[in-house]
Amino acid sequence: MAYCNWLYNIRNIIGYTGALNDNPTVYFQLGQAYGHITQNHSIPFNIGREKYAVHAGYHIDNYYIDGQLHAIEWEGGTDVHTSRNAFIRRRFFNPGDLLTLSVALYRFPDVKLMYTASQRQMRRKANVQAELLQQFDQVRNNRLQLFYAGVDRNPKATHVIEKARLL
Repeated sequence: MAYCNWLYNIRNIIGYTGALNDNPTVYFQLGQAYGHITQNHSIPFNIGREKYAVHAGYHIDNYYIDGQLHAIEWEGGTDVHTSRNAFIRRRFFNPGDLLTLSVALYRFPDVKLMYTASQRQMRRKANVQAELLQQFDQVRNNRLQLFYAGVDRNPKATHVIEKARLL
């Protein structure tokens, strides 16, 4: 059985953030209960159904942050989540948008891994990601060193780089 079907269903979709046809985050509300399904995120264990929350003062609105429109979820006067994108309300949906968004219900029936994985598992994943980034940086730096070593031996290439610095 899917996590919190009483909240996470097509009737309770209130809007979305992101591009409609590119795995948007879908927002739900039923009375004072609310949550969202994240379909795409740079942190893999942040994908799936958010643990639902209950608050009488919940609302979501768009605000300009550094010149870009972002959705912010509020519990009364407390900012509980800032989205990477603007919020599109259900009343502005085109025919078929609700059906497109409902796909998230079937693709992500479970609560986010960040709530089910142990702290140890999450630390292990973070460590592996850090090691991979370090290895990537090392390979990139080695390739740059080899490139610049080749430039040192090729006066024509050095001239091109000096010219590019002037532009």
